[in-house]
Amino acid sequence: MAMSARSFARGPRGSGAAEVKPGWVRTDMGGTGASISPEESIAGMRRIIDGLTPEQAGSFLNWRGGGYPW
Repeated sequence: MAMSARSFARGPRGSGAAEVKPGWVRTDMGGTGASISPEESIAGMRRIIDGLTPEQAGSFLNWRGGGYPW
């Protein structure tokens, strides 16, 4: 998935993509000890996605907006 976002980010003008990690979410898969609720994760990811800039195309971000190095 990561490479596809980086490839897509270099796509036609006006397009772009970024990876957004949802965090450790309290779900069946994340378990009851996970640190955030699904609602918190979704709200954070939506905030990040809504605010993405062309400069962030191809980046890898967490649900809070922090970045990870490639």
